[in-house]
Amino acid sequence: MSTDTFDITKLSRAMIGKKRCYSTILRTLWNYKMPGQAIKDNGFLLKELNHMRTVTIQRPVVDLKATGAQIKSLRIKSGYTVHDIQAVFGFEYPQAVYAWESGKSIPTIDNLLVLAHLFEKSVEEIVIQRMIEVEVSCVSNKIEKLCNKNCNDCKLRLSA
Repeated sequence: MSTDTFDITKLSRAMIGKKRCYSTILRTLWNYKMPGQAIKDNGFLLKELNHMRTVTIQRPVVDLKATGAQIKSLRIKSGYTVHDIQAVFGFEYPQAVYAWESGKSIPTIDNLLVLAHLFEKSVEEIVIQRMIEVEVSCVSNKIEKLCNKNCNDCKLRLSA
């Protein structure tokens, strides 16, 4: 192999054999090549990647603003003040509680559990989620199932 080209055939075969996804393969190959080297493919990677499919799936994410509004609403309905919540958590200042309620930040999982206990609600009732569309590329033959869940064979779970 010439020092000015990088033959990716062997490495790409190994990665495809392990069912790595397209962007993972390209990122790894790019990291292995030396600066200034051209990539020599011999058509193997492109031929193997032609069967890859991309699907758009729905993925849940935390809606910070709506979750903050929910925390504030539940706090008020439960009869707590911001300073009561501050005292429960032992915060020196109430800014953390205000940041939660304004959607600038979200409580840690431990703090969400405490809030759920205080408000007599489940964590799922406090955290508001919304769905976003995400494109996923996968070499798995289970691509059809990605519309409902992540493919177990796909190493690149989701990328926005």
